[in-house]
Amino acid sequence: MTTSFGFSMEDVKNKIEQKQDKSLDRRICKCGHGARSHTSESNTPIHETLKATGRFACFTARMECPCQKFEPVMTTSDVRKFVCKTEGPAEAHALAKGALKGWETGATVEWIPGVLCDGCKGESLALYPIAIGPGGTESYTPTATNVLLCGTCRGKFTKPNV
Repeated sequence: MTTSFGFSMEDVKNKIEQKQDKSLDRRICKCGHGARSHTSESNTPIHETLKATGRFACFTARMECPCQKFEPVMTTSDVRKFVCKTEGPAEAHALAKGALKGWETGATVEWIPGVLCDGCKGESLALYPIAIGPGGTESYTPTATNVLLCGTCRGKFTKPNV
Protein backbone atom coordinates (compact mmCIF):
# COMPACT_ATOMS: atom_id res chain seq x y z
CA MET A 1 0.00 0.00 0.00
CA THR A 2 1.35 3.44 -0.96
CA THR A 3 0.76 6.50 1.19
CA SER A 4 -0.21 9.70 -0.63
CA PHE A 5 -1.90 13.04 -0.11
CA GLY A 6 -5.66 13.25 -0.39
CA PHE A 7 -5.27 16.01 -2.95
CA SER A 8 -3.24 16.59 -6.10
CA MET A 9 -0.08 18.62 -6.49
CA GLU A 10 -2.05 20.71 -8.99
CA ASP A 11 -4.38 21.64 -6.07
CA VAL A 12 -1.34 22.77 -4.06
CA LYS A 13 -0.05 24.82 -7.00
CA ASN A 14 -3.46 26.48 -7.46
CA LYS A 15 -3.66 27.35 -3.75
CA ILE A 16 -0.20 28.94 -3.83
CA GLU A 17 -1.09 30.96 -6.93
CA GLN A 18 -4.35 32.16 -5.34
CA LYS A 19 -2.46 33.34 -2.26
CA GLN A 20 0.15 35.10 -4.39
CA ASP A 21 -2.55 36.87 -6.39
CA LYS A 22 -4.17 38.16 -3.19
CA SER A 23 -0.88 39.33 -1.73
CA LEU A 24 -0.11 41.42 -4.81
CA ASP A 25 -2.51 44.16 -3.68
CA ARG A 26 -0.09 46.90 -2.67
CA ARG A 27 -2.62 49.64 -1.94
CA ILE A 28 -2.61 51.45 1.39
CA CYS A 29 -5.70 52.99 3.00
CA LYS A 30 -6.01 56.43 4.60
CA CYS A 31 -5.99 54.64 7.95
CA GLY A 32 -2.40 53.58 7.19
CA HIS A 33 -3.00 49.85 6.64
CA GLY A 34 -2.82 47.59 3.60
CA ALA A 35 -5.77 46.50 1.49
CA ARG A 36 -5.58 42.92 2.77
CA SER A 37 -6.21 44.17 6.31
CA HIS A 38 -9.68 45.35 5.30
CA THR A 39 -12.76 43.14 5.15
CA SER A 40 -13.87 44.61 1.82
CA GLU A 41 -10.54 43.83 0.14
CA SER A 42 -9.59 40.46 1.64
CA ASN A 43 -10.77 36.87 1.39
CA THR A 44 -9.17 35.50 4.56
CA PRO A 45 -11.45 33.24 6.64
CA ILE A 46 -11.96 35.88 9.37
CA HIS A 47 -12.80 38.55 6.81
CA GLU A 48 -15.20 36.21 4.97
CA THR A 49 -16.98 35.51 8.27
CA LEU A 50 -17.25 39.23 8.99
CA LYS A 51 -18.58 39.92 5.48
CA ALA A 52 -21.25 37.26 5.97
CA THR A 53 -22.47 39.07 9.09
CA GLY A 54 -22.35 42.48 7.41
CA ARG A 55 -19.48 43.73 9.54
CA PHE A 56 -16.57 45.75 8.20
CA ALA A 57 -13.19 45.64 9.91
CA CYS A 58 -9.52 46.42 9.47
CA PHE A 59 -7.17 43.99 11.22
CA THR A 60 -3.45 44.54 11.14
CA ALA A 61 -0.63 43.13 13.27
CA ARG A 62 -2.96 41.65 15.88
CA MET A 63 -4.75 44.98 16.22
CA GLU A 64 -8.22 45.95 15.11
CA CYS A 65 -8.31 49.37 13.49
CA PRO A 66 -11.74 51.07 13.66
CA CYS A 67 -11.48 52.18 10.01
CA GLN A 68 -14.90 51.70 8.37
CA LYS A 69 -14.12 52.21 4.69
CA PHE A 70 -11.15 51.23 2.55
CA GLU A 71 -9.89 54.37 0.80
CA PRO A 72 -6.62 53.74 -1.08
CA VAL A 73 -4.20 56.68 -1.14
CA MET A 74 -0.76 55.07 -1.53
CA THR A 75 0.94 52.04 -3.05
CA THR A 76 4.05 50.32 -1.76
CA SER A 77 6.40 47.52 -2.68
CA ASP A 78 6.34 46.29 0.94
CA VAL A 79 2.93 46.32 2.65
CA ARG A 80 4.49 44.79 5.78
CA LYS A 81 5.79 48.23 6.79
CA PHE A 82 2.22 49.53 7.13
CA VAL A 83 1.27 47.89 10.42
CA CYS A 84 1.65 50.89 12.73
CA LYS A 85 -0.90 52.31 15.14
CA THR A 86 -2.19 55.88 14.97
CA GLU A 87 -1.09 57.77 18.06
CA GLY A 88 -1.96 61.28 16.92
CA PRO A 89 -2.35 63.46 13.83
CA ALA A 90 0.20 64.07 11.05
CA GLU A 91 3.58 62.50 11.89
CA ALA A 92 2.00 60.32 14.63
CA HIS A 93 -0.60 58.85 12.23
CA ALA A 94 -0.18 55.23 11.05
CA LEU A 95 -0.03 56.33 7.39
CA ALA A 96 2.99 58.59 8.02
CA LYS A 97 4.74 55.99 10.20
CA GLY A 98 4.27 53.24 7.60
CA ALA A 99 5.54 55.48 4.78
CA LEU A 100 8.63 56.35 6.83
CA LYS A 101 9.36 52.69 7.61
CA GLY A 102 8.99 51.86 3.93
CA TRP A 103 11.30 54.64 2.76
CA GLU A 104 13.88 53.79 5.45
CA THR A 105 14.06 50.18 4.28
CA GLY A 106 14.22 51.00 0.57
CA ALA A 107 10.63 50.10 -0.31
CA THR A 108 8.82 52.18 -2.89
CA VAL A 109 6.03 54.21 -1.32
CA GLU A 110 4.06 56.45 -3.66
CA TRP A 111 0.87 58.47 -3.57
CA ILE A 112 -1.86 57.24 -5.88
CA PRO A 113 -2.35 59.90 -8.57
CA GLY A 114 -5.36 62.10 -7.94
CA VAL A 115 -5.31 62.02 -4.12
CA LEU A 116 -6.92 65.28 -3.00
CA CYS A 117 -7.38 67.24 0.21
CA ASP A 118 -10.56 65.95 1.86
CA GLY A 119 -11.48 69.52 2.85
CA CYS A 120 -11.10 71.75 -0.20
CA LYS A 121 -10.65 68.93 -2.74
CA GLY A 122 -7.52 70.72 -3.96
CA GLU A 123 -4.40 69.02 -5.20
CA SER A 124 -1.87 69.75 -2.51
CA LEU A 125 1.72 68.65 -2.26
CA ALA A 126 1.50 68.73 1.52
CA LEU A 127 -1.25 66.62 3.10
CA TYR A 128 -1.67 65.72 6.76
CA PRO A 129 -3.23 62.36 7.71
CA ILE A 130 -5.64 62.92 10.58
CA ALA A 131 -7.82 60.52 12.57
CA ILE A 132 -11.00 62.46 13.32
CA GLY A 133 -12.61 61.98 16.71
CA PRO A 134 -15.92 63.19 18.18
CA GLY A 135 -16.80 66.79 17.34
CA GLY A 136 -14.20 66.99 14.58
CA THR A 137 -11.23 66.82 16.91
CA GLU A 138 -7.84 65.48 15.92
CA SER A 139 -7.66 62.14 17.70
CA TYR A 140 -4.64 60.63 19.42
CA THR A 141 -6.05 57.13 19.01
CA PRO A 142 -7.28 55.26 15.91
CA THR A 143 -10.79 56.24 14.83
CA ALA A 144 -13.31 55.18 12.19
CA THR A 145 -12.71 58.36 10.19
CA ASN A 146 -9.35 59.23 8.63
CA VAL A 147 -8.82 62.23 6.37
CA LEU A 148 -6.03 63.88 4.43
CA LEU A 149 -6.05 67.66 4.83
CA CYS A 150 -3.90 70.45 3.47
CA GLY A 151 -2.53 72.92 6.03
CA THR A 152 -5.30 75.46 5.43
CA CYS A 153 -8.11 72.91 5.78
CA ARG A 154 -6.51 71.33 8.81
CA GLY A 155 -6.75 74.67 10.59
CA LYS A 156 -10.35 75.24 9.46
CA PHE A 157 -11.93 71.83 9.97
CA THR A 158 -10.25 70.23 12.95
CA LYS A 159 -9.64 71.21 16.51
CA PRO A 160 -6.72 69.93 18.55
CA ASN A 161 -7.83 67.43 21.19
CA VAL A 162 -5.79 68.67 24.16
